[in-house]
Amino acid sequence: MTDPKHIPTIQELIELPALETAQISPDGRLVAYELSQPDWEKDSYISQIWLVSTEVATEDQPEPRQLTFTANGSRHPRWSPDGRFLAFIAQREGDECRQIYRLAIAGG
Repeated sequence: MTDPKHIPTIQELIELPALETAQISPDGRLVAYELSQPDWEKDSYISQIWLVSTEVATEDQPEPRQLTFTANGSRHPRWSPDGRFLAFIAQREGDECRQIYRLAIAGG
């Protein structure tokens, strides 16, 4: 059990994941967001895109799920107007620069 009187160290605070750029789907049922965590080897924060339901957890959508797993991170999720796709920016292995990618929500 965590000590309620524990004062976090600077190291502990720096290592906390940070939620960024939350985007609600057009139908209001899902939220896509960036979760940034420090990568000490790269001396930077790496963001990945996650998806969570706005409804109470169910078998179909029990918990937040990670959508991207890129080494250099994925940023700025944006919904398509119909809510079927999520666009984001990433620099995947082999890319010379950042690109815009599109992910189908109903199948990845």
